[in-house]
Amino acid sequence: LIALLVVLALLVVLVTLMVVLVAMNSQPHDEAALLSDWSAVLPWPVFTARNGLAELLRAGADALTPPPIKMLELTMGFHHTTLVHLAQKLKIPDMLAEGPLSA
Repeated sequence: LIALLVVLALLVVLVTLMVVLVAMNSQPHDEAALLSDWSAVLPWPVFTARNGLAELLRAGADALTPPPIKMLELTMGFHHTTLVHLAQKLKIPDMLAEGPLSA
């Protein structure tokens, strides 16, 4: 079962890389094009296969994760949410969007 999950994970990675490479080769190679490529819709068969395999891998990972680690992940979710809220409150994304500062 684990070997099958590993093979499926590799298949998901390969399909995703192929789709990204095709999308990157069809657009000019500038930063704006690379940033906008992620909004392109995947073909329906690729989308459903990718999501199905990802769900299967998540289910396998959940089945193999011990209960204490699951509890730790749940409690850390609160901290991640708090950090994202704090970053937004301090307007850190706005400062990063302005670009790097000089020394």
